[in-house]
Amino acid sequence: MQKYSRLLFDRGNETRRGRPNLNDLLFINTSFFNFFLPILLTVVMRWVPQANHLVFGQLEGQDPIYSTLLIGVVTVFHMLIYMRQTYFYDAPIDRSTAFKLVNQTAFLMPLSIWMLAITFNYPMAHLRSILISVVLISLVSIAITRSPRNFFRPVQKEPKINRLILVFMIFSLMIFLFFLIQFGELAGKEKLPLWVLTFILLTILTTGLVREYSRRRNKEGDFRWTSLFQNSTANAIYILAFAALVIRFFGNYNKFGNAFDVLILFFLGLRIILFCLGVLIRYFANSSDINVFTFKFWAILGVCYFLGLITRPHKGREQYRIDPGYSIHQRMDWDSYVDAWMGRDTTSVEPIYLISGQGGGSRAGCAFFTSMTLLDSMLGKNLLLITAVSGSANGTGFYLGIKHALPAGKTFNQLISSKDTTTLRKIDSILYQKDYISSSLFKLLFTDYSRSVFGRINSDKSRNMALLKEEDASYREVAAFLKLKSSSLVDSTWGNIYTDSADHELPLFFPMSYNIERGVKAIHSPVHLPSEGMHPFWSVLDSLRPSRDLTISQSILTSQLFPIINASASIDSFHYLDGGVYDNLAFESLFDFYRLVAAKRDLLVPHRPIILISIVNGQYEKTLKPGDIHTELGAIGTALSGSLFSTNPKVHKSEGLLEINKSLDRFFELKIFTESVTRQHLSLWQKIWNIFIYVPNKDQVIVSRYLTMKDIDKNIIHNAYREIDTFKTKLSDFLYIILNRFDSYPLILL
Repeated sequence: MQKYSRLLFDRGNETRRGRPNLNDLLFINTSFFNFFLPILLTVVMRWVPQANHLVFGQLEGQDPIYSTLLIGVVTVFHMLIYMRQTYFYDAPIDRSTAFKLVNQTAFLMPLSIWMLAITFNYPMAHLRSILISVVLISLVSIAITRSPRNFFRPVQKEPKINRLILVFMIFSLMIFLFFLIQFGELAGKEKLPLWVLTFILLTILTTGLVREYSRRRNKEGDFRWTSLFQNSTANAIYILAFAALVIRFFGNYNKFGNAFDVLILFFLGLRIILFCLGVLIRYFANSSDINVFTFKFWAILGVCYFLGLITRPHKGREQYRIDPGYSIHQRMDWDSYVDAWMGRDTTSVEPIYLISGQGGGSRAGCAFFTSMTLLDSMLGKNLLLITAVSGSANGTGFYLGIKHALPAGKTFNQLISSKDTTTLRKIDSILYQKDYISSSLFKLLFTDYSRSVFGRINSDKSRNMALLKEEDASYREVAAFLKLKSSSLVDSTWGNIYTDSADHELPLFFPMSYNIERGVKAIHSPVHLPSEGMHPFWSVLDSLRPSRDLTISQSILTSQLFPIINASASIDSFHYLDGGVYDNLAFESLFDFYRLVAAKRDLLVPHRPIILISIVNGQYEKTLKPGDIHTELGAIGTALSGSLFSTNPKVHKSEGLLEINKSLDRFFELKIFTESVTRQHLSLWQKIWNIFIYVPNKDQVIVSRYLTMKDIDKNIIHNAYREIDTFKTKLSDFLYIILNRFDSYPLILL
């Protein structure tokens, strides 16, 4: 049997000088995976708007210290593997230029590109990250040289390199453990020290097992349990130091963490898997007699299987089943509800308002919630219905939740005055300066698959259910801030809120989803909708048994299940996805409801105008010019982010506008976003420079990880005030025209 080194690390076959052996070829191949992170940072993240925002959006106003540290861990881990591969031969062997170039570039590029990005974007806000990056790049550059001044040479011998690699693998596992706790997979964060101590003990035992295995392999003797705890004090000190670093740097992850950290950790986990698989292959290749009963073989196989188990994304759906609850109340039908609603005052000539919202993550939710907060006092009891998609469904839930929780006799405007921007900014920050993406992404990449393997264990912790719980926690935090009752509207079933009486202040709420099997929009309707007079749709609540009902939060969840980030949800035998897949602005449903309401209006209150309002948070009518797409990758990104979420709304809007009675009714759009300036022709050097510049797309629908205070204050609240003031002026002018057309029509003051 050929000689090979200690656990996990083989010397390899001797080869002629200057000719790479199996180890070289395998290492070069696996090292190409190291280029994934640089490609992620430059090509994908630069040209795909969603990915660009996900990574570089954090650079606006805060220091991405955790991303910097994790990229540093990746860099040092790659460097150690490279140093081990270069120095573990007894006799020096020349390395090809390709070998050196591929590997040294692979582990130097990520940190170098990241340093350029944080230096070109708000450098004064990123001083810690820039300093750490400079120090790490300097140390790595020294470590890979053969200069006599390389003070890392003493640790470049095989045993110490192996030990350092093992330490970094343990450190990576500790970061993974922290994420498990942070995202609710394990016990609460208050039990973090207990988990850390448990992990330290297991690490000491594992290193002891490795040492005992090495002793017995080199020298015959009986197994000694005391060997498991040899040098345990030194091991504990090392691991405690790493634990202190993890707790110190990641302890306030809630405030500054982001989904990019999860991507880096996933990348690091895959790199560890490749390393372990490479070692396993070398073990087979370098051993003339393979013994599958050795501790070494099963240790390697077990590590590879476990890491593969926790890092493979889950493809199934049944884990995300939504179980309907029970309700003793029966929902009204559409005709009875609208008849009763309009019959409250048949002499009224005030407008009837129908509102729709656009999807788009946190920005959509914040834009819709802020707009409805400012519009509430004007709409009063004349708001008949809201139809919303994805993020705007989330914003509607928060808006109606606060409205429902108001004390008797208190209005929404008294609680949050339209002039009180301080309170509004505070509420928006509680609701949307929060990361709703990272938890879902972590569960997608790591734990949802393993959960499905073990038979839906703790399925309530899946990425779908985690999103629901995080939003509920945000609402309760706002309720505590406003001193409202803690019970949440979204916890209630539809039947309990929309009972057999239309005499309440809450408008009808229609979250839109998408039925995958039938390929049509799915409406969660608090009333029984007529099958005639509307485009084809699937009524989710009507598909349930009469005694069963969903909570409003479950319906909102099925409306905002963005593909991949969330999984489809199954209710009975059907699966549902984000409503934006069908119509990201709910235009088709809005105009369907308009036809139904107009028919009732003409019979019961013929002088009441119907005002349709669409609250838009991102451009959807932009026409691409020939020069807008420069690469195939850009075309793919445009197709994925544009076709699903912008094609249908244009068609539905143009069709619906043809059906409006323009003599009495009117359609308005409130554009709560900042339109981008016209692109300028850039020189080659400007284009190269701009590769590392983060330019947020304020006019595109973005699945926001979270909103910065600048986004909330300058881009949403400011634009909402501007658009609503303009809307009130245009509406007054429109009603004044009606006044002149119908002499008996009184002027409605806004």
